[in-house]
Amino acid sequence: MPSLHPLFSGAASIALNTPSYYKAHPGLAAYLESFEPGLNVMQCMDAAREFISSYASPNGAGEIPSSFRSSRVVIERLLLWAWIIKNKSVETLGYEDFRDFIAFSSAPPSHWVGDVARHRFRWVEEVGYLANPAWRPFCKPIDGGGLRTESMFELIVTYCASFFDFLINKRVCDTNPARSVEKFSIQSLTVVSKPIDRGLTVWHVDQVLKVGASLKCGRHERALFVVAIIRHLLMPLRLIANSPNQTPSLSLFRNAEDAIHYFVDGLRGTQVVPAPAIFGTYLERYRLSRGLPRIPPACEQEPLLVTSHGRAGLTQRQIRNIVYELVHVTIQELEDQGCASEVIAPLKSACLDSIRIASIAESLVTNGVYSTQEKLGTEIFSSVLRRGL
Repeated sequence: MPSLHPLFSGAASIALNTPSYYKAHPGLAAYLESFEPGLNVMQCMDAAREFISSYASPNGAGEIPSSFRSSRVVIERLLLWAWIIKNKSVETLGYEDFRDFIAFSSAPPSHWVGDVARHRFRWVEEVGYLANPAWRPFCKPIDGGGLRTESMFELIVTYCASFFDFLINKRVCDTNPARSVEKFSIQSLTVVSKPIDRGLTVWHVDQVLKVGASLKCGRHERALFVVAIIRHLLMPLRLIANSPNQTPSLSLFRNAEDAIHYFVDGLRGTQVVPAPAIFGTYLERYRLSRGLPRIPPACEQEPLLVTSHGRAGLTQRQIRNIVYELVHVTIQELEDQGCASEVIAPLKSACLDSIRIASIAESLVTNGVYSTQEKLGTEIFSSVLRRGL
């Protein structure tokens, strides 16, 4: 039985023509050729690369969409499972086979699961991308919970159904086994799952904002502003933090007569979205804490966040640290108020992802699907629900 080996690398190389791709990934072609000829491994591999590469185009900010990473993970697992576990070609998989894949994904064997997420390949100068022997198709969730959440399975079904439709259009296969999986209840597989929201609700998020707004020391103004951005604008951390290509600036927000507007990478390019009125109070407070004028000047280029020493931009790790500090202060305040420990408990395991998930869930109820999707832009909702798939 062939060992586990990564199949797909980054967005920059996924769309290379077949000879160039295998030249850039020495050892991969030999690995694929080790499978039985009847599995049609090479044909399916090429079709899968073409399918995944359709998600690899950068968005308006020059970033690779999360849908590329999600589709790569799901299809890679499907192919390896079909070839190694079922010893079947992907185009011959039926409905019962796909049910087996869902069940396998709920509890993969230990040698398929890594302790942490690792790079698939490592670049070696004058050699190419070499497979990382420590890589595994699955990894343990950061929160220590189970791999089994309903949103994870919804994401698997979504991408697999699209992939089989793609294969049908290319006349590689005749049926789509993932299209019928909706008849199969996955609740039984998710009984012991621990969703990423960790029990956190928007009430907990609003308590963080309430406590942060009551503080007068000035130490937590950045954290308060970050939580307000996530709570009211649903903005992901990657757009708030520094990246190698850019340092986010306050020009992200524009004052208009009726409201504050901000920019979102939407399905039709960059879109201007109005912020809720309550966000304006947090933005104004934050500007004053930075010594900036209440009304921003035209073409303002002030960094969105600064370090305690005034250096432009914060990394994701730095943002997490300052928010966790504010969350800890909130926990202490709620305990002093006599709040029940079981009510406070979700805050003790809160993370920026769970804060955002709780905010998205509240937005769906309060503002509806259209308004929520407008804020999310090109993101796929199910992929937001399950970080690290």
